[in-house]
Amino acid sequence: MKILTLSLLLFSIGCVSQPTARAKQIIEADEKMVSNCKFLGNVDGSSTFGGILADDLHQSAKSEALEKAVQLNATHVVWTSVQKGFDSGASLLGNAYSCSK
Repeated sequence: MKILTLSLLLFSIGCVSQPTARAKQIIEADEKMVSNCKFLGNVDGSSTFGGILADDLHQSAKSEALEKAVQLNATHVVWTSVQKGFDSGASLLGNAYSCSK
């Protein structure tokens, strides 16, 4: 049983998604920074496992949301809800904007 648990843990760590180069360019902003920008839509991301992987799963959920922002051609995201729990996994909600540079 210990081997199975360890195997699942290592597999889970290897599955944490990382943002693409385009997603890394999206600026995490506040409302003031996007006051003159065009609202494109809502984005979200989630990971359903918790425990010792909570930080990694938060990053995975964030990557998912940022990839959705890429699909909208967003330049900025304002997070409206960020939840990360030991037993509940992670979820993020945000608003995607296009701001001229």
